[in-house]
Amino acid sequence: MRKAGWSPHAKVLTLSVSTVRFHLRNAAEKLGATTRARMIQIATGHGFLGPDA
Repeated sequence: MRKAGWSPHAKVLTLSVSTVRFHLRNAAEKLGATTRARMIQIATGHGFLGPDA
């Protein structure tokens, strides 16, 4: 996703776009994910995402 693509998310969280990207990269590394889709699969499987999270 382009840098501008994270702008709405950053705005809602009152963070800079670079901060959002930094934390997403760190989360992906900690989960051992190489793609965003894989990161979502792993996080959902561990209960970090989903209706009960």
